[in-house]
Amino acid sequence: MNTIIFNTKQHTLTLELVSGTKKSYKDVMTVKLIDGIYEIFQKQRDGLNAPIIRIPSNNTIVFYEHE
Repeated sequence: MNTIIFNTKQHTLTLELVSGTKKSYKDVMTVKLIDGIYEIFQKQRDGLNAPIIRIPSNNTIVFYEHE
């Protein structure tokens, strides 16, 4: 199962894939569930939020941290 850990206060996200790949992202503003796909949005230099990752929800678990 893929794992997403999204810290809503620090705007950071850690993504760990089934393959064992683990990545961290800064300036993540939101995680949205759209049509069975989690879309991760990151703040860009121009101030706009853009999707940087799309991952199927059927094999992904999301944890939200608010610290």
